Amino acid sequence: MPVKVRDVLQMDCLSQARVVAGERGLDREVYWITVGEEPDLPEWVFGGELILSTLFAVEPERRDEYVKRLSDRGVAGLMLKPARFLGTIPQSVLEAADRESFPVAEVPIDVLWSRVLAGFYSTSSPSRPSSSGWRPRCACAGASSTSSSQRRSPGRRYSAGRRSWGVSSPAAG
Repeated sequence: MPVKVRDVLQMDCLSQARVVAGERGLDREVYWITVGEEPDLPEWVFGGELILSTLFAVEPERRDEYVKRLSDRGVAGLMLKPARFLGTIPQSVLEAADRESFPVAEVPIDVLWSRVLAGFYSTSSPSRPSSSGWRPRCACAGASSTSSSQRRSPGRRYSAGRRSWGVSSPAAG
């Protein structure tokens, strides 16, 4: 079974993260994690992504719409580091996330996105255990042998005209 947002939040490197909105969506399935700051990111996602962001590039008056568009595209959730650019997560973002049951977690500024990615992908496997047993490490580990096509959500269509990226991880060492 796929990993859920609530499982990812159990990673050691996210021990200080806290869910600030969209708690009803914590069982959304996560197939991959990516860092995204682009204002047009909702146009480039497949669904099943957990987005790591600061929201600095999204216009303040469009942030609630941005959250809704991510949710509509099937994104699993959003992890935000607001301290550097936003100060606090805007109320409009929290309200939109709650309306959409779209999980938003606040992450401390000292958490490195590379640690979150490495922890998730170091144990990435299409047959990894469900919520009850999956627990990734949060340290750089060997490369994952699972291709991104193996992590796609079942039953979803992927247009050949859409941009797709392979997943790479740091070499073992």
